Amino acid sequence: MYNTKFEVKYNTIENELIYKLKNKTPQEYADDEYEYEYEYSYDDIIDICDKLYRDELLSVFGAENLTDDKIYKGMIYVYDIMMTNNKFKEIVNVIYNQFMEDAELTSEKHENHQQLILFFLFSKHLFHITHKCVCQQIDVGKINDELLVTLSNILVNN
Repeated sequence: MYNTKFEVKYNTIENELIYKLKNKTPQEYADDEYEYEYEYSYDDIIDICDKLYRDELLSVFGAENLTDDKIYKGMIYVYDIMMTNNKFKEIVNVIYNQFMEDAELTSEKHENHQQLILFFLFSKHLFHITHKCVCQQIDVGKINDELLVTLSNILVNN
């Protein structure tokens, strides 16, 4: 249902390529017209890494495409496992309270909204961290506190 052995790399690759693009010296730009190596633009990097993110998301769930039922079933499976971790559950509840503080919801709708938050955690800007959390929870039954702090900080700052 979830491949904890899969290494998610899209975020690292994107950051490395953007770093290289931003830190290219003026001399390197001048030398480019004589090089045959293809140079990526910022938009190229984003497009490539968006595709890589989608491919990696499909891979962890063993899905063929984004509408494959394996993703939904896998996320429900992951949700049930992740919500057994009290610290992770606290993070989900903080997000939930920020977005739903004025809404009066039945317990069923509350559960659905918490699941939507988990789906949000699989979005491109969070998947690389969420995947590590899921892997640790599934493989060892707990999540490293530093990783949870990193996840929480990203959520608070975005």
